[in-house]
Amino acid sequence: MRLYKYLTESLLEIDKRDIDFLFKPFKPWLKKFKELVDNKDSDGIYSLFKSMYSLPSNEHKDVQYIKKYRSKDLKSKEAKLAHKVKPIDIFIGFPIHSSAYYADDKYIMAGISIVQSMAEFRLIDITSSNPFKDVKEEWSEVKIKASIRHELTHWLDDTKHNLFITKNVKRAADIISKKGYKEGILSMKGNKPHMYLTPQEINAMIHSIAELKEIYSEKWDKMTFDDMISLTPALSVLNKELGYKWRKEIKKRMARENLFGKKMK
Repeated sequence: MRLYKYLTESLLEIDKRDIDFLFKPFKPWLKKFKELVDNKDSDGIYSLFKSMYSLPSNEHKDVQYIKKYRSKDLKSKEAKLAHKVKPIDIFIGFPIHSSAYYADDKYIMAGISIVQSMAEFRLIDITSSNPFKDVKEEWSEVKIKASIRHELTHWLDDTKHNLFITKNVKRAADIISKKGYKEGILSMKGNKPHMYLTPQEINAMIHSIAELKEIYSEKWDKMTFDDMISLTPALSVLNKELGYKWRKEIKKRMARENLFGKKMK
């Protein structure tokens, strides 16, 4: 039996104070980025992006971080309880590839992808009507806060449900060592065709959507489902890659958690 089958699907009370606290180190970076975009200064944006590499890196060399926290630094009661079960480091800044919760190594990294930022910079066409559209989506408060909430959800889920993610990762590592990478990944996915259709990933994405609902509360009932998905690059990519099955799982959970706007069904 796999533990994640018994994951209780319900919204966690992730305190806004924790999201805002972890987001704070990004404020001067986003302010500078906005100034450069407003001035259409592509050279300045490139210099800003290059400066990410001058930040300190964690021991795994997979994130350049603005600020390193311990889970004990979080403000909410729920986070403090989770810290007692599984204390972790939290790196806020620029993951090389993507934000993640590494249960086995006991850390979260959350923020803006270096690889994605550089890829989107190369696509900038200064002559177009909206040359910085894609990179602005990556470098946005909405995207960053959603990624922070997503990774905190994984950690909180893990601590609330008998460390099921930690155990699943260790089981997969053991299978990889004995049977190879493919078999290990299959064990992580369970009976799902894709990792991002597993209950723990759907749950984390639902919490990202809950964050979007808070940020866009005044516009929420005017948005369609596709409008909402387009708010963050991560949701947009998954929608394109996984299509109907993913949308079905997301909509099912959104209905259960009362997250639908009036035009989203």
